[in-house]
Amino acid sequence: MLSYDDAEHRYYWFGVEIPSLSKLMEQTGWGRGDDLANVPEKVLETARTRGEQVHSAINKYLSADPTFASELSEASEPHFNSFLEALPGLPITAEGWGELPIGGWCGYGTTPDWVDTGAIIEFKATYRIHPSVWIQLAGQHFALNDAAPQNRERLVVHLQKDGKKAKVTRDKEPKITYAFWRNELDKIQWKRDNKWR
Repeated sequence: MLSYDDAEHRYYWFGVEIPSLSKLMEQTGWGRGDDLANVPEKVLETARTRGEQVHSAINKYLSADPTFASELSEASEPHFNSFLEALPGLPITAEGWGELPIGGWCGYGTTPDWVDTGAIIEFKATYRIHPSVWIQLAGQHFALNDAAPQNRERLVVHLQKDGKKAKVTRDKEPKITYAFWRNELDKIQWKRDNKWR
């Protein structure tokens, strides 16, 4: 059984700690470490705080929690408004599971921003979308252990800092990115012996 310590961002499979998808992505060369190496810590911390506020507000809003606005600050509110502008066109349903820790069986854990009946969605409040997001989504999809992966689309909702409608991008080659991630796992022999190396 998968358990998740949100405060420490740690995943456990039947009590044994397993890595997060982001740690695995670093091992396969798909991490963001090099990209962010020269960014001042204060800038990174501000971005992290803004992202956490927006994600929390979105999940509360979609879960019909009336306290969603209390999560927002002056810096994060425009990003949330950008989400609201795009919401009518997003594949989000009342049957969706929301922010959901998944995985374990595959040797890693991950928490997509939103899992729905027909989609896995990542909300990004960054200035630009890093190419690794498609590998991230494929890794999340794989961890979901989806019986029919071709029926669930993967998309990124790029929240705009000016509050204008978020830009929605869909994975144009879902089978290729899905197969690519499985191949990356094979390269580090993850699927075969399920060990953190």
